[in-house]
Amino acid sequence: MEETNLARENNGLPLLLGVMGDPILHSKSPAMHMAALQATGLQGSYLPFHVKRGTCAMLSRESGRLASAVSM
Repeated sequence: MEETNLARENNGLPLLLGVMGDPILHSKSPAMHMAALQATGLQGSYLPFHVKRGTCAMLSRESGRLASAVSM
């Protein structure tokens, strides 16, 4: 399989992707995006992050290259 831009930009390391929100357990995003990762052959995880109001900027700054979405 041809290497994708996303994998190349992450130096071939597994991707850490996620959705942030409060509440978050209701989100269907992790299951949907994990299926997409598997279907495309990309290595990585798409996780739900329980993030309370006001802490979103801190989480994204400290995690480096964390790609995420926000659930409201």
